Amino acid sequence: MGGWGAGALLLALLLALCSFVLLAPASARADALDDQVRAISKELRCPVCDGETVADSNATVSVQMRGVIRQKLEAGESREQIIQHFVDLYGISILAEPPARGFTLGVWVAPVVALLVGLVVVGIVLRGWHRGGEPARVPVATGAAPALATDDDERLERELARFRSGGAR
Repeated sequence: MGGWGAGALLLALLLALCSFVLLAPASARADALDDQVRAISKELRCPVCDGETVADSNATVSVQMRGVIRQKLEAGESREQIIQHFVDLYGISILAEPPARGFTLGVWVAPVVALLVGLVVVGIVLRGWHRGGEPARVPVATGAAPALATDDDERLERELARFRSGGAR
């Protein structure tokens, strides 16, 4: 009877292993499908929610859209075909990120241009502050003062004499 118990245990383990091997690929396929549904629904905006993607929204229309995405993936449609289906239904505004072409190219280019212009303005302002903030440089005499021209020297003496005598105006 001990042989029967070991055989039954071995048979149970073998059945468990077979069921695991048969069911594991199905769950892996389901997980892969869920990942694809989530990835595509993150690219679409919820038509009734403000600022939410279809993946993040619990609105009825978003739940239905995720169901449509799942059905189309199971039918073998590509990501591009599914997204185009929703663009055909709702227009380009259904996309979470606008395509970088045509008029919407400005949405992608404008922030970069604004950043560059801002950096140039900040550079100009800082450069002006740096130049304006420096103290005036006064030349320092390193020896005797340079000799005045003869007529300047005579004029200086006359002015000093007049100042000392109280005749300065």
